[in-house]
Amino acid sequence: MPSHKNQHFVPRCGLRPFSLLGQGRAINLFNIPSARAIQNASVRDQCAKDYLYGKDGHVEAALARLEGDYSTIIKRLSDGETLNEAALKEHPSRVTFALEAYGKLTKLTLTHEDFAEDSVVVDGISKGWPAIMCSLKSLLETGEPLLIPIEALFIAELEEVYRA
Repeated sequence: MPSHKNQHFVPRCGLRPFSLLGQGRAINLFNIPSARAIQNASVRDQCAKDYLYGKDGHVEAALARLEGDYSTIIKRLSDGETLNEAALKEHPSRVTFALEAYGKLTKLTLTHEDFAEDSVVVDGISKGWPAIMCSLKSLLETGEPLLIPIEALFIAELEEVYRA
C-alpha cells in the first residue's frame, strides 16, 4: 500500500499562487454544489482523491517526479530566471478552453493561438495538450482521469526545446 493515499490531479505547486499569502497551506474557495464560501480550506485536500492513480503507487511516484521538476521550473521562472531566450522574445500566446456538458458527456474545446510565426514554443506544447485534455475530459465524464504514459507527454523533448 503506498504511503501517498491522497493523490492530486492538480499539483499542489499549481495551487500555491492562489493560496493565502502564497504559502501553499490554505485557500479560500467557493463550493458550487452547496453554494457556500469556504475560508482557509486546506490546499492538501483540494483537487485530490484517495488512490486516484491506483494503489500500487507507480503512477503517483512517476507524477511526483514530474511535479517536482515542474515545481522547480515554476519557482525559477517566478524568481525571474529564463529557460530559453528565443522563447522569451516571443509575444505571449493565448490559451482558452471551454467545457460544455451534454448529459454524461463533455464537449471540450481548446484553442491555443497568437503564436509568433516562427515560434520555438508551439511544437513542444502542441504535443502535450492532447494527452492532458483527454485526461481532463475523461475525469469530467467518468470521475477517473486517463492514465497517460509519461512518454506521451514528450517531457524529454520539451526539456530540449526549453533548454536550447
